[in-house]
Amino acid sequence: MAPKQMKITEQTLSSIRFKGFGYDSMGASFADYGLTLHLEDNHVESVSLHMFDRNIEIIYYKNAVIERSSNNLNTLFLLSDTINNSNENSLILKKSIELKTLVLENRQIFEIETTKELYDAMEKSYKALLKAIPLEKNPDERYSLVVATYFILSKYRIISPGNGNVCEDKIKLMLNYKSQIEKLFQVLENKAGTAKDSSLSYELVLYYLLGDNRFMLDYNPDLKEIYNQFHKKYSSNSDAIEIGKTEEKKYFDLMFK
Repeated sequence: MAPKQMKITEQTLSSIRFKGFGYDSMGASFADYGLTLHLEDNHVESVSLHMFDRNIEIIYYKNAVIERSSNNLNTLFLLSDTINNSNENSLILKKSIELKTLVLENRQIFEIETTKELYDAMEKSYKALLKAIPLEKNPDERYSLVVATYFILSKYRIISPGNGNVCEDKIKLMLNYKSQIEKLFQVLENKAGTAKDSSLSYELVLYYLLGDNRFMLDYNPDLKEIYNQFHKKYSSNSDAIEIGKTEEKKYFDLMFK
C-alpha cells in the first residue's frame, strides 16, 4: 500500500488513533484510511488498519496472526498474493503461518456463494500454502500447513469435482506428505470416536482420486504406476473405489466440524 499522510485524532493510555487527510496525486482522499495503535505498557501490541469507505478493519498482531473484523476473504487474498509473489523464504513462512491460521480458525470463509471470487480464493490460498510447506522445518508447523492445504483442496473438490488440476494437486499433496496426511486421518478418526487404520484409509482415498481422474495417468507414468499398484492390491474388492470416495467426503466433513 502506498504511504498515506495522517494526523493524530485521539490519544489515550491504551491507543493512538490516526486519520488520513488531504489527497494523493490522483485526487483520491486519504480520509478513507486510518490507523489505530493498540498499546500495553507503552508498547504497541497490535495495529489496526481502517478502510472507512469499505467498512473494513485489518488487525496486525505481534505474534504474526492476522485477523479481521469483517471480510476475511480479502485478508486471504492479501496473504496469498504476498506469499505467491515473494522469493524471500522468511516472509513466505511468516505469511503462510498467518494464512493457515486464518483458514483453520475461519473455515466458513469458503462458505460463500459459488462465484469466480470463491474459486480464486481457493486457488490462490492452496497454491500459496503448497509453496510454503517444503520451506517449513518445524514438524508441527509443517503438519498444520498440510492440514490447511488439504482442507482447501477438499472444499475445492466438493464445489468443482471435475477440476482435474485440483484433483492432481490434492494427489501430489497426499503423496509428498504421506505421514502428515495419515496423521490427519488418524486425528479425524479419533475425533469421530472410531478406531480405524489410517494407512488403509489413505490408500483407498488415493486409489479413488487416481481412478476418478484417469486422464492424468496418460501423461504421468509415476501416477500410473501408483494407480496400477493400488488396482492390483484392491481389485478383488469391488467396493474399494466407493469406500475411498466416501472416506474423502467423511474426512472433509470431520474437518469442518
